[in-house]
Amino acid sequence: MAVDEAVIGVFMVLAFCITASLAFTIQYANIDAGLYNYCYKLALTINATSHYLCENCTAIIYSPAPAFICNYTACGIFPVEVEGEAGGGCILIEKANGVVRVRSCGQ
Repeated sequence: MAVDEAVIGVFMVLAFCITASLAFTIQYANIDAGLYNYCYKLALTINATSHYLCENCTAIIYSPAPAFICNYTACGIFPVEVEGEAGGGCILIEKANGVVRVRSCGQ
């Protein structure tokens, strides 16, 4: 009887380890996927805003999580149609002389 209980115990521990490993993998995959989607949607928002912004106008984008715009990319991944660098939770988009620039709200 002790051998049967030991085998069941070993399999229960093995099942627990596999479940914990799977949960850990899913959690971190969701974090990466969430950040990827957030940056994608931020890039879409910036591109749409810059495209429809009137001459000599300014738009402010407040984001729930800090993000950065640098070298014509959002989060270093997605292309955006703006010049300049910005970072943080508040981004200004300005259009002057046909050129769209981006900067942080504090600058």
